[in-house]
Amino acid sequence: MIDSGTVGYEIVANPRGIDTAVCFFDSAIIAHTPVPGNKLYWYNGNFNLIDSNHLRHSFVDKDSIVYWVQLVSNNGCKSALVKNKIRGIKLPPSPGFINPLFLCQNINSDTLKATGNRIMLYSSASRKNPSTNAPTPSTKSIGKQVFYLTQSVGACTSLIDSIIVDVST
Repeated sequence: MIDSGTVGYEIVANPRGIDTAVCFFDSAIIAHTPVPGNKLYWYNGNFNLIDSNHLRHSFVDKDSIVYWVQLVSNNGCKSALVKNKIRGIKLPPSPGFINPLFLCQNINSDTLKATGNRIMLYSSASRKNPSTNAPTPSTKSIGKQVFYLTQSVGACTSLIDSIIVDVST
């Protein structure tokens, strides 16, 4: 409270606007910390109240999402509405590769080949045990083997894809 002698009034600072980018399917958290006793009110792009205090957007699946935030002091004074934007970055495509890959039993195979940027290979679809080393499929047994891979471009990683290696006689 500022006392000007005869008239008292309160200055409510505007929250800071945030413009951030997040890869599609990732989570985004926008957090402003009000002075104790004050509250933040979050509104969607249509100015409908959706939350108070911190905003957590758990799944970015659009080019951009706009939220508005307003600080309300403990005695009811309101700041201006401030725009906060989450920009969604589209994921890169899967790496390029031959699928399915047909191999003959007991004939030596080359390492798997894929084209793309920062390719990672995985032993399972759960993305455990990542490796930048391309495996060499075994041709000792007849059957199918599955290898998983992604590529990263900038800060975003593609959805996981699979190479099916089919070994036959």
